[in-house]
Amino acid sequence: MKDLKFRVREQKERPELVKALKDAFNYSVIFLKAAKNFSEDDQIFTETEINLLADVYNETLAWYRTKSEEQAKTPCTHPPVMLTSDMKDKYMKLDRELQYLYNKAKSQPKKKKPKKPKGKKKSSNDTETEETNGANGEEEEKVEEGTNGDEEGKEIDIMH
Repeated sequence: MKDLKFRVREQKERPELVKALKDAFNYSVIFLKAAKNFSEDDQIFTETEINLLADVYNETLAWYRTKSEEQAKTPCTHPPVMLTSDMKDKYMKLDRELQYLYNKAKSQPKKKKPKKPKGKKKSSNDTETEETNGANGEEEEKVEEGTNGDEEGKEIDIMH
């Protein structure tokens, strides 16, 4: 009877853990692509950190593929090959690496572009209509600066 309860519990918990593992795989792929696309000046991760995530990802993915194939071949009356405890361990290991890199990226200060000088230099081609609309022109500049600043300031939320 104990063996039956164990198999039933494994059968109930497995789909949720499979989904969590697949989500972690997707996050890892997205994160690795994003990390490799940074220029050398903007790179916040070391090669070791990126390689460690890639290694954990590859190891976990290979384990998942072999175990899921074996589990598919195993009848429900036999003990499961793909144990939920092993799945939790693999998920936690992958998630730990993802969270470390995510928190490191999140804690990095944002780089700011040098601000444009607010004062306009008057050129010889300026007309009186532009001078009288100076207040409106300043407002338009602020809107444009705010738009550019918002686009640069957005963080890409990889995890959610």
